[in-house]
Amino acid sequence: RRIEPWEFEVFFNPGVLRKETCLLYEIQWGTSRKIWRNSSKNTTNHVEVNFIEKFTAERHFCPSISCSITWFLSWSPCWECSKAIREFLSQHPNMTLV
Repeated sequence: RRIEPWEFEVFFNPGVLRKETCLLYEIQWGTSRKIWRNSSKNTTNHVEVNFIEKFTAERHFCPSISCSITWFLSWSPCWECSKAIREFLSQHPNMTLV
């Protein structure tokens, strides 16, 4: 889904301390020129874990094809999410996370 300008202002304004994290991301597969863009927020899990679970469950997910993922997070990941990110990247060496 597209993030609305007011949402961007609310989630990425450093003067406002929100308790929810917003993730904007771009995904580019292999040599394709197409870039997928979307946004996500916390649910019952933190947004980083939500992304990993949804991304690996997608029918488009193909671990053998190189993939570049760019994240824009409104908060730094907690230690549990950092561990999940590290594990995800170690299990998928063709993935690059920026």
